[in-house]
Amino acid sequence: MKKELKFVLTGLALSSLVVFNSGCGDSETGTTENDPIDTIDSIIGGGGNDVGPIGIGGQIFSIPSPVQTAYLIKDVGADFNSDILNPRENADNYSTSFLKALNMGVYGADLGYLTIYDNTDESMKYLTSVRGLAKDLDLGGAFDEDLIERFSSNIGDQDSMLVFVSEAYKNADNYLKDNDKDEIAALVVTGGWIEATYFASRTAVETNDQQIIDRLGDQKNTLHSLILMLEQYRGNQDYDDLAYELEDLYMVFEEIKYTYEFVPPVTDPSNKLTMIKSKHTVELTEDHLNAIIEKIESIRNEIVQ
Repeated sequence: MKKELKFVLTGLALSSLVVFNSGCGDSETGTTENDPIDTIDSIIGGGGNDVGPIGIGGQIFSIPSPVQTAYLIKDVGADFNSDILNPRENADNYSTSFLKALNMGVYGADLGYLTIYDNTDESMKYLTSVRGLAKDLDLGGAFDEDLIERFSSNIGDQDSMLVFVSEAYKNADNYLKDNDKDEIAALVVTGGWIEATYFASRTAVETNDQQIIDRLGDQKNTLHSLILMLEQYRGNQDYDDLAYELEDLYMVFEEIKYTYEFVPPVTDPSNKLTMIKSKHTVELTEDHLNAIIEKIESIRNEIVQ
């Protein structure tokens, strides 16, 4: 009988995790509009929580912020690895709006990773690549000269740099929704999730760190949300192909055993924090882990090539 190594996942994002409430200026439960954590988490699909609600096509979906994965990777002691980034020169290779939007999300996750590791020179270069894609998607105003200047003048201030990039992505997202381009917004969100999950997969291979494995194993619900989000735009071959790939990945998660025990959360209004107490575990075999890693890398490589 083939030996299986079982990893019992504690669910970093769901078990005893401090989650920042979203909201602008709510004195009881929300963070203020200028709170760095609130805006940092909002880069591509976050909302202030590790799993944030976003509206696409008139529906609400819960998608984790790619920045949270980057924070986790650094927190576990993984070294900065430029090889996991999508080379910024690739931005010139994307000829369709479909690929431009997906890779705008990919580069957003890359920007977060670079900034968290204080790689300011490369952050500026990647911001320029993102700006080019945004211009091609008629979103150039979101990454204007004022943003570039503010970003440059705050080199070394990690929180401020992330806030500025977050602001640009929020502006782009608002523009897309105001102009009935939800399908592009959906691709930006999907690209960010794919890149962040790719980061986690590479780090899991290189470090075998349990928390990173936890992060990978805990993506089933998010993946389901992405599939439902893209379902609204089926009938287009590019969207169909991407959805099929994500559905294949979801089949791996379907084989994993999940358990959940609800425990009421504890709220600390004075510090604007909510402590999630519910217990969430996943039994992930080595075969499951390898299948997830292989599939997410395949999907990501098709997008960025």
